[in-house]
Amino acid sequence: MFFARLRSRMWGPRAGYLFLFIVVFLMLLVLTAGMLWFVRTELEQYCNNDVAVRLEKYLQAREVGIGRREMGSLQHNNLQGLEFVRLISAREQLFFSEGPDVDLDFQKIVNLDPGMTATWVSLDNRGEQNYWTIRSKRIGDGRQIQAGMRHVKIVALYANLKKGLMFMLLPALLTAAGITLFCRSKSLHSLAEAEKSLSDVVAGKSSGLLQEDNNSELHRLYQLLNKLISQNNQLIQEMQESLDNVAHDLRTPMTRLRSVAEYGLHENTPEQLAEALADCLEESEKVLSMLTIMMSVAEAESRTMHLNIEEVELQATIADVITLYEYVADEKDIGLHMDIDENIVINADKTRIRQVWANLLDNAIKYGREGGHVHIRAVSTNSSVSVFFEDDGMGISSSELGRIWERLFRGDRSRTRQGLGLGLNYVRAVVQAHGGHVTVESSLGKGSCFEVRLPS
Repeated sequence: MFFARLRSRMWGPRAGYLFLFIVVFLMLLVLTAGMLWFVRTELEQYCNNDVAVRLEKYLQAREVGIGRREMGSLQHNNLQGLEFVRLISAREQLFFSEGPDVDLDFQKIVNLDPGMTATWVSLDNRGEQNYWTIRSKRIGDGRQIQAGMRHVKIVALYANLKKGLMFMLLPALLTAAGITLFCRSKSLHSLAEAEKSLSDVVAGKSSGLLQEDNNSELHRLYQLLNKLISQNNQLIQEMQESLDNVAHDLRTPMTRLRSVAEYGLHENTPEQLAEALADCLEESEKVLSMLTIMMSVAEAESRTMHLNIEEVELQATIADVITLYEYVADEKDIGLHMDIDENIVINADKTRIRQVWANLLDNAIKYGREGGHVHIRAVSTNSSVSVFFEDDGMGISSSELGRIWERLFRGDRSRTRQGLGLGLNYVRAVVQAHGGHVTVESSLGKGSCFEVRLPS
């Protein structure tokens, strides 16, 4: 996450592969430096141990004592492969070398720290790569013995290895750059194909969906894009149908509203003007009611409807609705019967759920037969509560049964009754917003039964 933000701020989104190349370069550089450090450490340890072992063999062979006289027994020959041996006491120094061919700066050796132990140090003034390994050891009574040896082949091996790694670093970087460019080209090819497909969809040159490739890395992305395109097409189709229905249903009240207003302009008596204004108010209320319901349905379908969920007594809410509609039912001699346990409690928005009951009861009375009945009952389980609205009215034909939930849909037999065609659409939207669902069973001429199931 940190590197992604750093890359975005420093170079922008198009330089991702340059950033990747730089990261690979730094990784190779660190890896090379680490390898060189490890190899040099091991070689220096080997040289240090080599001189230490040779010095111990030299001392054991000469059986060094503690007296001044024994110092003379450390002869210059048979140094066990050491190139010089230096004995230091408080008042004098003895120096032995393997042979006269050893080219040394004796002044520099004499001035060496008696306790110095180091690896790969230079003892000449010519700047040559003659690195020495120096080893010191205390042998008693304040005396020191110091030995040195050159490891020319080992130093040369390390130098050649160092050069080889430096030369290998350049091909490795070129290879990394080639792999990076190949990956970039491969990924951009898939994105270019997706861009072309989307361009065809936008331009209307394709059927509306992207061609999915199961072997493509973008298969999952294509699936999501196709789902999004399908939902968008469905939304556009629903919006077009809704606009057509709204235009059709608003045309009648708006035309009537305009006609009444024109009639009022041509009349001069207060009574006729008052009647015209009353008709205008009635028609405007119908339009406002239609728009309000449609906005509520849109909120529910987009899951933005605000619900004030609380514990609600089911019997009480339905009883209030029955009280409101009993006079309408009496006009058609329709009996209203309720069979609901008073202990049933649901979690719902009290106002919204009353509107659901009111719409279902209004439909049952409106499309019921004179002298008929409406029976409301409820069944409660551990996980849900089902409420049934049964009537013995005209019923719904099988051809219309699947469309009654559509916005502004009205069946052929329902057009003679007053209504906006939004009641059942609103019922389904609110019930689904509560996490439930609504279904219907109906037979033409025998009545209908609507079931609302809500989670308990």
